[in-house]
Amino acid sequence: DTKKEWAARRVKLLLELVPKNPIVPLRVDTFYGALVRQILSVLKQREEVIIQDKEWVLNEALDGRNLQSGGTFQNVLARKLDKEITPIFATILSFVDNYSNLEIMKQSELTTTLSRQQLWLQIFNNENLCAFSFDKLKGVQGTLKEDFTCKFPFFWLIKEVIDSKWESSTSLLGTEKQQVHVHLCEILHDTPVNQVLSTVPQARWEDLCQEYLYDYLLTVHHVTHHEAQQEYEVLFSALYPIITGPELSSIKPSLMTRLVGVHVAYQYYQKEIMWLGQLISLIPGILVKLHGMHMEGYNDKFMDIHLHAVQFALEDLELPLDKDNREHFPQRLLRLQLCQNTINSIIEISFGIPLVNEIRGYWHYIRLIQLFVEHVALKYPDLIVIAKRFEMQFPNKRCNFTRVDTIKHLQNHLKNMEGYYEKQKKLKSKISDIQKCTKSFFTEVVSTLCFDKQNPPESDLIIELIAIVFDEQMQYTKDFSYSEKEKADKVPVIRSFLLQLLLEYNTERVLEYLNVYLTKSRKFIQDNQIICLLCMQCLEDAIFKQSCRSVCQDNAKNAKKLLAEGETVVKQNIDTSLESNITIEHLEAIAKLRFVCSVVGDLLYKYNEKGVDNLTPNETELLQLMKICCNDDKLNSMEAGPAVFILKQVARQHGMSFLVSLSKSKELEWVIPTPLRKQDEIIVNPCDPFLIYEIYGGLRGDITDVVYSQKLNELEKKVKGFTPRDAVPLLLSIYQVVTMSHVYSDEDTRRVTDEAKSIIDKFTKKCPIFDRELKWSAQTLIQCTHCEKLEQMQPKVGQSPQDRMTTEVVVHAAITFQAKRTLDVMQPFIKLLYSPGELKKSYLPTFPGEELPESVRTALGSAFNKCPRGHHYFISECGEIERHKCPVCGTIVDKKNDSTLQDEKLYKVNDSQVGYILEKPDQRETHPSSERNLSPAACSILRALVNACLVWTACTNENVTDDLLSLVGSNVQAIELPTFFWQHLQHDMGLLSLAVNKSKDDAYLILHLVLKNISKVNFPESSDMKTLSNLKSEEARAKWENSFDEAYIQPILKKLDYHVQEATQQLLKDKTEEQDFLYYTVYEKVAISPNTILPHLWSYRPRITLDHLYQILQTEKKDFPILHELLKEEPVLRATQYLPGIVKLQHQLYELYHRKLDFPEANQMKITTFAEKLETDSKRTEFHSNLQCVKSAWELVKDKLKEYTFFVDNAQVYVPNEYLSVSWDEKSLLSYLI
Repeated sequence: DTKKEWAARRVKLLLELVPKNPIVPLRVDTFYGALVRQILSVLKQREEVIIQDKEWVLNEALDGRNLQSGGTFQNVLARKLDKEITPIFATILSFVDNYSNLEIMKQSELTTTLSRQQLWLQIFNNENLCAFSFDKLKGVQGTLKEDFTCKFPFFWLIKEVIDSKWESSTSLLGTEKQQVHVHLCEILHDTPVNQVLSTVPQARWEDLCQEYLYDYLLTVHHVTHHEAQQEYEVLFSALYPIITGPELSSIKPSLMTRLVGVHVAYQYYQKEIMWLGQLISLIPGILVKLHGMHMEGYNDKFMDIHLHAVQFALEDLELPLDKDNREHFPQRLLRLQLCQNTINSIIEISFGIPLVNEIRGYWHYIRLIQLFVEHVALKYPDLIVIAKRFEMQFPNKRCNFTRVDTIKHLQNHLKNMEGYYEKQKKLKSKISDIQKCTKSFFTEVVSTLCFDKQNPPESDLIIELIAIVFDEQMQYTKDFSYSEKEKADKVPVIRSFLLQLLLEYNTERVLEYLNVYLTKSRKFIQDNQIICLLCMQCLEDAIFKQSCRSVCQDNAKNAKKLLAEGETVVKQNIDTSLESNITIEHLEAIAKLRFVCSVVGDLLYKYNEKGVDNLTPNETELLQLMKICCNDDKLNSMEAGPAVFILKQVARQHGMSFLVSLSKSKELEWVIPTPLRKQDEIIVNPCDPFLIYEIYGGLRGDITDVVYSQKLNELEKKVKGFTPRDAVPLLLSIYQVVTMSHVYSDEDTRRVTDEAKSIIDKFTKKCPIFDRELKWSAQTLIQCTHCEKLEQMQPKVGQSPQDRMTTEVVVHAAITFQAKRTLDVMQPFIKLLYSPGELKKSYLPTFPGEELPESVRTALGSAFNKCPRGHHYFISECGEIERHKCPVCGTIVDKKNDSTLQDEKLYKVNDSQVGYILEKPDQRETHPSSERNLSPAACSILRALVNACLVWTACTNENVTDDLLSLVGSNVQAIELPTFFWQHLQHDMGLLSLAVNKSKDDAYLILHLVLKNISKVNFPESSDMKTLSNLKSEEARAKWENSFDEAYIQPILKKLDYHVQEATQQLLKDKTEEQDFLYYTVYEKVAISPNTILPHLWSYRPRITLDHLYQILQTEKKDFPILHELLKEEPVLRATQYLPGIVKLQHQLYELYHRKLDFPEANQMKITTFAEKLETDSKRTEFHSNLQCVKSAWELVKDKLKEYTFFVDNAQVYVPNEYLSVSWDEKSLLSYLI
């Protein structure tokens, strides 16, 4: 039926319910009498509010305009009545007809007791249940769902009353259904609802309870497939026996206790019902079998329908191993994989039900076959015969992999299969690969089937697995395998993996066994810290995993608890020798403290970036507790403890520059332990990044000798053997020795004198490897004129570490590109340095192309338009419209009569912008993104190089200021140009840090490595490159970017960790333990006694994250395209976990502020004020939790929104960039959140 037909039925129904000639006085036990009574009640309230309306008849009689328009006084009165009564009448009807509730009043019913129509009228007449207030009348709305006709009168009112008491009952009593049921019935006993329901005779309870259950299921359980009716009937048949069963019949029965039982039964089995619905949607065929079960009757003590559903599903999912059906393996495997999580979840939540053990055994057998087929048989179809032999090994198709005998049984079977491989001629050449596949199969069987939260491995299996982790017979354990032929595993990956699984699923039991092994292995441990370190790191990983499982968990609150626990245990063992008395409790305590230090490290970064006002009370308290912990001599030493670990954590994760910025704050100087400070002042000698050049260290020493001896002989001799590629490190050494000496005062002996500068200047002018441009750059650096226009670049005491590192990048980039300017591939950078105006009509590298993503452009063609306010929208098949309205803001777009719109404001999507089109730095994206074929890391590097060149040009070449202004084309003044490009460069470095998942110090080092690669590698010249480097088309830009990326950037990114670690070690060689003890401590270069364990337990370990994995895959996406695409979308997938909280918050705000008259209040109230006005602590806690869900999801998806389009009034639009850079907090207005 259409909505119009449905509305027509409502009108017809009303005409039947409202009599043409009502009998006066009206009876309230009729629909019409009850309706008039409600309207009259509202009108009386109206007269109390609007006093002048008490004389409304006289007022209408005296109003000449109304009499003139109405014709007669009777018509005037009728109009007045219509005007006042019709809205009230309509609103009341809208409310009472929720879920087609009015249909009940016309249904015939054969009963001698209370009919449903009489119950309907009793509820409608009850002032406490159906109370209409004039003040809030406009806010009363109905859902008017035409697809659902309720059976129980006003069932949603009953549901709301019971639901309102549910939270308090469960928070007080937990989830024990019998206790919750009794408590709910007691607190609802004296409510108006029970007073009405108590009038219903017992003979009607069963029918009404069944009707209420059915209505309840239709509202709370949503079915997506076409057999919805059957699923509701199955659920009804499973729940009703429990509602009327012995457990929910312990108190005096009544209709109210039955209805409360509906809520208790559903809420108690909500997870089972949800997963059952999920399984049915995946395998709809099981519905028929489930539907037939009601003939045999359902369990009245607990729900097991979901387990029967799994039974039927497994029969359908078992892989057929006969030849005739093998061709459908891929489809059957896909179906099995889709059901895997659902079946695992159902088995997990059904712990204790007798049927679950039988199902788990069958499920293990099916998974065994599935894993073998996936790992081995799909690649080698002839080996399906081995899967057939599993049927002989497990004749009843049941197996339990939590038992050690089952694992050994499988091991023996696979060992026997090796002989089968060798006998097959076709397989002889592939035996090695088959063994790898079989080993992978066996490892996954153990990892996925042995570990079950509700059914852990038996003791013998735990002992067997721990014996693999601790192999006392050899320094390195054998790899975990079914085969005895495997070689020793020198990297403890498998041991670590097994131990993590054991700790994750069976923590308490495993810890007991670990203590036994540590006691037995005392002598072995004294000579080998690996075992202790392995245990501690696995315990730490288990804590991290646990913290990640809860959505929007308060990490600071959890960290406070772990900090107290860890401190207590460590202090208790402070007087004992850890080396001679190692315990698992002590290792676990250290793991807890390490986790807390990681949380605090992130908080310190948040504190530094956003300020203390953005910290929650728990976060602020945690920082104070950590300060006390780090200053506690009982917990800390120079080699070990939370103090030295958090120092390493902060410096290695966020950089030494970040550590220096923290130390300048009196509140945070505790981060650096007191023994590592010099005279209460933290002195950090910056690393020299140019040491990545092999000859740089010697050149720097030679330049220093010239400065003090003022003799050039040795330097000139060395330079004679140089090639042009050595010009870069030579100029950089001059910059470091001469230019950076301006940091010191004129009286300081380290300040280079004018005489020494003059000698160096003469040397550069005669240097054979310097051409004219490099000589000019050398003079600029010697005289320190490159930084006159930008204060941040000026070398001086107190220059921030980030400004110093950014200046080094600018100088390095300018020198490198000038040295390589003859190469065609470098021409875009050369033009940026010397003639930026030539690029005004060019497509600059890494800059956005067409504003819409390629997928949208392909789908929509070129019919996107832009209104005067900057909103983009799509005009479909109707083509060009001269005059129309913007669907976003409503602005009239008149292209015909407004000449400014014809070419500028209204444009097609294929008109890409050229030149420097980036907006202001604070309006740019906050997360790294890719452009065309460039990865996020490569894009950040290349854009940083562009901005570094522009900073140099803006600071050193006044002649091209007009060119720069025309290139930028935005509201930037000439005097602002250096700062404008400088801020963009620093923003690029922040994005690079995020893209490579490393500190900002490492990001700057990576850029120096790329520049070194540029200076060393000669790009092969070609005729095409000269054309491409002009960047006159988007295609040319894309090809140039690919060539530059492949030649100079990818060689660094492909082995990024190796290059960064090697470069860091080169930089540290320039340090001494005496002068740079802080560096030595952070990078763990301080010598430690080989027999001590404690310092090793506090060693820094970088965590491998998804971001880290994604960064690695950026350089190998051709080899792993599916994994690359998955990780690319991972932030959006991760954001889906926050949807329940977002929807709850949306509903809460909608209920309170969906009317126009509510908006002024929302536009004046702050979010934090709204939270404070909530009635209970639980509601405030829930609000803050839901608000955190919105924040977390927004941070994850906002940069993806630029690729997203949606429809508004049949026009397709996308989110403007300025909306993607917004920020807000709890001090923002509530209307902003809405």
